[in-house]
Amino acid sequence: MEVKRTYSVRKYSKNWVRRFREQRKFLEKILGKNIVEVHHVGSTSIPGMNAKPIVDVLVIVKDLKLIDKIEKRFAVLGYTLRTNAIAPNSRLLKKFKGSSKLYNIHLLPKSHDESKRLLSVKNYLIAHPKEAKRYGDLKMKLYKKTKDYSLYRKGKTNYLDALERKAIAWRKKNK
Repeated sequence: MEVKRTYSVRKYSKNWVRRFREQRKFLEKILGKNIVEVHHVGSTSIPGMNAKPIVDVLVIVKDLKLIDKIEKRFAVLGYTLRTNAIAPNSRLLKKFKGSSKLYNIHLLPKSHDESKRLLSVKNYLIAHPKEAKRYGDLKMKLYKKTKDYSLYRKGKTNYLDALERKAIAWRKKNK
């Protein structure tokens, strides 16, 4: 029997910024000089936007292999590490509290296309608040329509694909 993943979509909370800052400090202590940059990404990084209350953190690192060497340290602290979950040559740390996911930590080497995509979408939505509202409204509409996460994801796929294309084109135009 397939277990349906539960999720929620909430109105924007300033608490998400605080949670990002706490997570950044934690990661800086553990990863130290391996960190090149740390960014708050995803919907919780967009002021005023409805989002799932999962804080996404992008950590650009010098060496991904060092992450693998300290996997047990993260596991002891309640994080699960997945290799190539978001893209080839990537790592993803997930942190849960009970059945609720709190954090997705995207670990990528410098100049990785996935980091460019994540930052492009974030910056595009911040620069285009009407688009951010449209996307947040879609998330809330889908959430109210279905509590089935796979249907929620499917419902926003076309919109998200078009948004990513616009954001990447915008980034290239505005370099």
